[in-house]
Amino acid sequence: MAYYKGFNTIDNTFSSVRTNDSELVKRDILNSFLILQGQKLMNPTYGSILTAMAWDPLTPELESVVLEEVKNVISREPRVTINDISLTSYKHGIQVAVSLNYVNSDLSEELFVRFNRDSQTIDIVNAY
Repeated sequence: MAYYKGFNTIDNTFSSVRTNDSELVKRDILNSFLILQGQKLMNPTYGSILTAMAWDPLTPELESVVLEEVKNVISREPRVTINDISLTSYKHGIQVAVSLNYVNSDLSEELFVRFNRDSQTIDIVNAY
């Protein structure tokens, strides 16, 4: 895999803020989901509209909007390509399974993006 370097202060417990490779890519994708589209200064297309709607009841219309928005957000990340994507409902909200290929690498990974209605949070969880 290509070697990516970056910084992450989210969930940091006074340790190093440096992060590398796939962890950096996942953190950048999560940041894109967490920032409401239009809120980033000088970049109004960055971010996602999901924080405003992922807490609504899951209808077929909402399902298609969520899947399209997840595709849009991840497609803006040049270090990965999407192989497959699916959406399911789980106990606390919506879960989107995304199969990714890392560019310039033979690494593939399946991620779960969880939109938790109870805590109103968005998390990325690795598949095990």
